[in-house]
Amino acid sequence: MTTRKPNPVDTYVGIRVRQRRQALNMSQETLADKLGTSFQQLQKYENGTNRISAGRLHAIASALGATPGHFYEGLPDAPEEVETDLDVQKLLTIPGATDLLMTFSRCTGNAQRSLVNVAEAAATTA
Repeated sequence: MTTRKPNPVDTYVGIRVRQRRQALNMSQETLADKLGTSFQQLQKYENGTNRISAGRLHAIASALGATPGHFYEGLPDAPEEVETDLDVQKLLTIPGATDLLMTFSRCTGNAQRSLVNVAEAAATTA
């Protein structure tokens, strides 16, 4: 039996669901309860392992105060670009990543280099 690789678009939509949920400081359990499903199923949606049907996407959008189209925003047209963009999207789902980037963007050249040095030092000791 072979393992099927998730479709990059399914993964992209799942990541956008996770980003929206996290932006609202909502747990997987809370969203799953609103949808009448398990948090494990929601995890599969967010990872792109299970596809989200149109009806389910509508329910997710409603629970997260968004439109279904929100989860497709920024989706590249070319399939190979979707895979590249997924790497960036996955990084943004790391807790604190957005805060770190916002802080980084407010710094100047030398301060940005210092932050990179601190992050690299922290990563090597982890």
